[in-house]
Amino acid sequence: MQVILATMLMEHFLLLTLKKEQQAIMYFFDINKRSLGSTPQDAIVYGSKMYIAIYGSNIIEIVDKNTAKSIKQIVPTSTQGEGPRDIIAANGKVYVSMYDGYVSRIDTLSLTIDATLNVGPNPEEMTVANGYLYVANSDGMNYGADYANGKSVSKIGLKTFTEAKRIPVGLNPTKICSTTEGNVYVLAMGNYNDISAKVQKIDNMNVVTDVTEATLMTVKDNTLYLINAPYGATANTYFSIDTKTGNETKNLIDQPVDSLVASQSIHLPETFISVLTIWLEDGQVIPLMAM
Repeated sequence: MQVILATMLMEHFLLLTLKKEQQAIMYFFDINKRSLGSTPQDAIVYGSKMYIAIYGSNIIEIVDKNTAKSIKQIVPTSTQGEGPRDIIAANGKVYVSMYDGYVSRIDTLSLTIDATLNVGPNPEEMTVANGYLYVANSDGMNYGADYANGKSVSKIGLKTFTEAKRIPVGLNPTKICSTTEGNVYVLAMGNYNDISAKVQKIDNMNVVTDVTEATLMTVKDNTLYLINAPYGATANTYFSIDTKTGNETKNLIDQPVDSLVASQSIHLPETFISVLTIWLEDGQVIPLMAM
């Protein structure tokens, strides 16, 4: 069974399971008569538009959020970074992490890249808190050297678009999110061997503390929703943490999950939806949390 996760553009999302083999949704192609590109990585709805990071083709595609009609393709120059990875928006700007070590900023009026900043190696996810953009620097392509330079989060001032601080964190940080109270949580994946994945908290004074072990996370308001499914584990755990009280809720899934093959965290800021979803080998889709 093929499982397709589709993010719909009109103020909602849909989880769609297709049971017939070789079926596919060609929505963008049907509307625009061309392919979206190689390896779409992330997307965000902001204002009337959706911005899509297309990693393999090195393109940021901008479409109408209601119709999916292409408005513009941004092709970064060699000085603007390569490999769009993650997208986030704030204060009339859209920010794109570029996997070769940069963050580029898109002006949403001109629909052009108006600034580019060098950060750490192989930046992944980003979040906004306390007037800053936080970027997880993974060094993900340096797996042969155990992600040796992937131990930091870049803290960038939104007003100045300069790096205020590079914050030391755990090994190979990939996912990052923030709560309504302004704390930032980063998931450092470790080396998939003897260094385990863990979640760390960064407060507004840049103090970093360990929180728990997990391999995937998302946030809604002040609650972290987490999965810990380390490579080779015989059992996975699904839990949440109230970041204000520290209280943990265990066993969020009331059925055995023995055949987890993938999980996905989705954020649609304008629709206030944040979902941690589990895909199973038999084609089932389990939304762990949806608000």
